[in-house]
Order: sequence, then C-alpha cells, then structure tokens
Amino acid sequence: MNQFTKKLMIAGMCVCVTASTLTGCGVKSDSTVATVNGDKIPYGLLNFVVRYNQAQYEPFYTAYGAYFGLSSDVSVWEQSMDGETTLGENMKNEVLESLEEMYLMEDHMAEYNVTITSEEREAMEKAADEFLASNDQATLDAMTADKDTVVRMLELDTIYVKMQAALYDSADTEISDEEAAQRGITTAFFSIETSVDATPADATDGDAQDEATPGEATPGDATDAAKEKAQKVLDELKKGKEFEEVLQKVDDTITATYTTYGEDDIELSEEIKAAADALTEEGQVAEELVEADDGYYVVQLTTALDREATDEKKEEMILDRQSEAFDTAIEGWKEGADISVKTKVLAKIDFKDSMSTVYTEEEEEMTPADATIADATDADASPAEAQTEE
Repeated sequence: MNQFTKKLMIAGMCVCVTASTLTGCGVKSDSTVATVNGDKIPYGLLNFVVRYNQAQYEPFYTAYGAYFGLSSDVSVWEQSMDGETTLGENMKNEVLESLEEMYLMEDHMAEYNVTITSEEREAMEKAADEFLASNDQATLDAMTADKDTVVRMLELDTIYVKMQAALYDSADTEISDEEAAQRGITTAFFSIETSVDATPADATDGDAQDEATPGEATPGDATDAAKEKAQKVLDELKKGKEFEEVLQKVDDTITATYTTYGEDDIELSEEIKAAADALTEEGQVAEELVEADDGYYVVQLTTALDREATDEKKEEMILDRQSEAFDTAIEGWKEGADISVKTKVLAKIDFKDSMSTVYTEEEEEMTPADATIADATDADASPAEAQTEE
C-alpha cells in the first residue's frame, strides 16, 4: 500500500477546490479504467481517490516545494523529484495500484473470514452523506464524488484494514530470546586526534612542562599517547576495577558508552563486534585493544542479555514478519491475477484544477497524516465545508 492511500479520511474534513475553471474531462464516471480478475474499477472511483489525495498533498508540496527542489512557477504535479515521473503521474499510478490491491483483498476475504458488519455499513453511509452535504456541487463534480463512490471507497478501505490485520495474524510471532538476543557492552574510545594535545591525568606539573607543544607534536606522538592511555584503562579493568573509576584516573575527558547489539547488527564495527562476541562472562574485557583508523577502543561485556533491548528486538522482528506475510500474500495474488489497465482512460485524469484541504476549528488537531478512512466511520467531528473559487 503506497503513501497516497495509506492515510485517508472523509468525515469531518473540509475539501476546498480552487481553480480558474473547473472543466470536465468528458469521461463518464462509470467508465472502466482497469479490471482485476474481471471486476471493474470505475473511472469515478479512481478520480475521487486521486482528487482527495491531491487536496491533501498539494498544500504541503506548495509550501515546502523548494525543499524538494520544485519550482513555484509550475504546478507541483507537473514536476518530478526523481527526474523520471511527474508527481501527478506518480500519484495516479500509485493510487491505481492500491485500488487493484484492495480489489484483490476483497476477492480473498472469505479465506480469512473477513466480513463487513451492518453497523459498519451504516457508518459508511452516514460518513458519505455528511461528506456530500458539506461540499458544494462544483467540488463534488470535480472529484466525481457521489454517494456510491464515497461509500465504495470507505468499503474498500475497511476491507484493507481488516485484511491487513488478518494477514498480520497469519505471521509466526513466536520469537525466542535466542533469536532476538541483544548483548550489552561498554566501550571507551581514545582518539588519536585529541591525544596529541592531551596531558595524562596523572602527569605532574614537571611532566607537563616537558611535554611537546601542539606545534611540535607528530602523528606518531598522538598515536602513542592514545594507545598508552587505552592500554592503562584495559590493564586496570583486567584487575577488576570499575570502568568509570579507571577513566577518572587515566583521562576524565573520556566517557564510557553502553551499547546493545545482536547478530544482525550493522552499526557496530566488525572489529568491535568480534571482540565483544569473544567475551563470555559479564564484566570480562577484551584481551586486546580494538584498533580503529582514528583511535583505540576498550571493550567490556556488561550483560550477556539486555532484557529491554531484547524485548524491543522481538517487537521489531514481529513487525517485520507481519509485513513480510502481508507483502508475500499481496504479491502472490498479483502474480496469479488478471489485471488490465485502459491507459487512455487513465490519461484523462489531469491536474489542471488546484485542490487543497482546510479544517474547521473543531478539526484542527486531526491532520491528513494522522487520520484514516476507518476513523471516518467513527468520527464525531462536525461536517466538512467546501467552497469553489473561480
């Protein structure tokens, strides 16, 4: 499901269409723009969803177009951010693809015991009536919005929400501690760059006077100083002393950092990970310093299993498995489906009219990014108002 149909809302929202003229395209609302296993997707439905999304995104692109490299002199929908497809074409294609996926979900509802209740249908009817009553006819005509079309979109969105939940439930969400295990390590980094100017914390005033000045220091001096301090810390830790206590004595500008990682971690360097993996007991330190391009690390195993991080990893893995189950089902249905598109009918949807959404004071806390069509069936917000400017 793409960005343009993941988040939608009808009830409680004001759709304001502004254009120098509102012209029809000459295509009947019930004309077929695509078929999915013989089921027809009408032009009016596709146009309605496209227009609705256009109204939500156009103010955003207009306001922040410069950030995306868009020109203020040309319609945002005629411009491209990838250098290949215009935003308008991208929206049309993505909305159509989403509708195709919704139709496929509808075909497979029975397999997952998914149904729409009479109460849900009543809520859809109510939401559609409020939307239609709150927008003027010019706006509705531009959106090819009639009751059947709005109710159909609400129906498809409800099917999507329920089928997504059903497909998520089909995923294996049993994950053991071993699968998600996150170890916790404490490290201290001794930078070559900062060591050239640093004076060891235990040096005397006399020693400091004998130190080379920054201008006389060499890269070799910096490397030796960093490695010497790191080795002192490592030696003290091997004696069983506390990390923070040792750092305070050797160099109080260095701080210890606690990090969790697992088998699939890609942020931790392979050298640090290898050194940490070799540690078996909590409190144990890596036998040797871990050398990096710009300094040295001291690595200590703090906990063999960080409970909080492991539980968070489990949740992440569950979400990944659920998403995979959903995507696998959709792609499988697509591969076996008979889908055709009438490109000439699709091309009739253009972006000559400018659309935007506005909110009443009571609705200002609900934004398009936060609200879904499912919310619309339960919404108690006041009916939307719309206007057309010529």
